Amino acid sequence: MTQTIGDRIKEARERAGFTQQQLADRLGIRASGRQRVCGWETGLRTPRRDTLEKIARATGVTPAWIAYGAEPQNEKQPPP
Repeated sequence: MTQTIGDRIKEARERAGFTQQQLADRLGIRASGRQRVCGWETGLRTPRRDTLEKIARATGVTPAWIAYGAEPQNEKQPPP
């Protein structure tokens, strides 16, 4: 099964130990943050490129991995 961007966002978020709301908070998304993250993970929405970079930075993976599934997956260890 091929992973989608949403699948990789969810995987990165879970590996970093964040809830959807915690990731939204880390990204600075105030209004409807959890719903926005949920939309990305379910494929209802696609984050913009700059948002993908912020997600990658917050979760410790590379933007290329989230966008395309390209290796290497981990840029650094996810924050505790």
